[in-house]
Amino acid sequence: MTAVFIRPDMFDSARQHFPDASKLSGYAAELTWTQTDLYGLPFHCLGNEDSETARRFQRSTGGWLSEAEGTRHVPPLLLRNDEESQIRLFEQIADPFMGSNFRRGRPYTWLPNHLMDGNGRISPRSFLQALLTAAESTHAAYHGHDRALHQEAIRTGVQKASQRRVDEVSEDTPWVEPAIRPLAGCQVPIEK
Repeated sequence: MTAVFIRPDMFDSARQHFPDASKLSGYAAELTWTQTDLYGLPFHCLGNEDSETARRFQRSTGGWLSEAEGTRHVPPLLLRNDEESQIRLFEQIADPFMGSNFRRGRPYTWLPNHLMDGNGRISPRSFLQALLTAAESTHAAYHGHDRALHQEAIRTGVQKASQRRVDEVSEDTPWVEPAIRPLAGCQVPIEK
């Protein structure tokens, strides 16, 4: 059997134009990423880099398991599935707030809330893109900052990841851009 990965919006579109599309969904499994899954991914990637930084990260977080060959390291369960542990760790990596105080939000929740689509889904690729851009931006623009992710760099990361997603949607669905162009500069709620 061959596995096919397809975005839900593309499959819904196929169902409208392909009468036998329902046969494809007989063995379907939805891949849903929770917030803890999303944060577990960069922690996993960071711990599996071939660098001294990765080894320091493994030592500081503890509990990593290695495969027999030692080529892949599995993060401790708390970094993969425990929101409180992830929050504590992420607040060591990123600024504690998205502004000068708590009113602007905390990066752990702010980041996914600003990346999710209208159905509450976030692409792992967009999430990783936002974090990568935030790290690069922090390094370039806030070099003396005491954390790896500056609040403004996180905003920059979300903007770049969002623009990339807009470009992908525009490529897949060409009518979207001309349809939303007249809405540029508008804010919601908006008059009909």
